[in-house]
This record gives sequence, C-alpha cells and structure tokens, in this order.
Amino acid sequence: RMATAWYGNQSDFDGTIFFENKTQKLKPIDPAERQYLLGQVSLATWAFVRSMKRHLSPPGEDEDDYVAEIKARMSPAQADALISANHRPNRALYDLSVAIEKLPMHFVRKDAINTNLSIFEDTLGGSERLLSSPVPLFYSRHTA
Repeated sequence: RMATAWYGNQSDFDGTIFFENKTQKLKPIDPAERQYLLGQVSLATWAFVRSMKRHLSPPGEDEDDYVAEIKARMSPAQADALISANHRPNRALYDLSVAIEKLPMHFVRKDAINTNLSIFEDTLGGSERLLSSPVPLFYSRHTA
C-alpha cells in the first residue's frame, strides 16, 4: 500500500519526473527515431568491440576484413573517421558516448550508462598493458 500511495497510479504517469523540488518533463519521442537511436548505440558498441579486437591482433592479421566490416555496417563518414583514427578503440568509444548522449533519457540513467562506458575504457587500458608487457624469460623456458 505504501508503494501505491508513494508512487501513485502508474497509468496516470504523464512524463513528469520530480527531483530535488524540480520537475523535468520528458519529451515524447517518435518510436521510429527511438529505434534508430538505439540502433546507433548498438552499432557503436559493436564497433568498439570490433576495433578493440583489431587493435589487439597482430598487425595485418585481419585489417582487410575489419575495413570491409566497418564500411558495410556504418555510414561512410563514421566508417572513414574510425578507419583513419590513430587509436580506433578510443574513436569507437567516442562514437558510443555521442550515441548515448543523443538518447532522450533522464540524466541519472545516462550517468549510470556512462559509468559502464568508463569500465569499457578501463578494460581497453588493461588489455593494452597486458599486450605490451614482455613475457618473463622464466615462462618461455617453462613452456618450451
């Protein structure tokens, strides 16, 4: 009962959010535009993972496949920017953050998503540190 009294009747929700004595009215969004924006977030997430895989692979291993996949899935401007970037995973993270910023949602939810985006960045840094660390001589003798 307390939850019903506190939150009220959810069927009467008009998009007004109360936060620290302020109200924020959520703008209605066209369902087609919503699907497009969510698709952009999904595509940017895929591009980050694919760029990270390419970045951590040996040079030239799948460069041609990477370029073909990026060009096939992304807009020409996004694909060219990503392919020509000095650090492709960072560019993909930037594209992902831009796509998230365009989504119409409450800032608290956006902040939680951006926190998870920081975890992506931390994972990328950890992977690069592992890749650039030399293998101790003891390990190479042990596996021989």
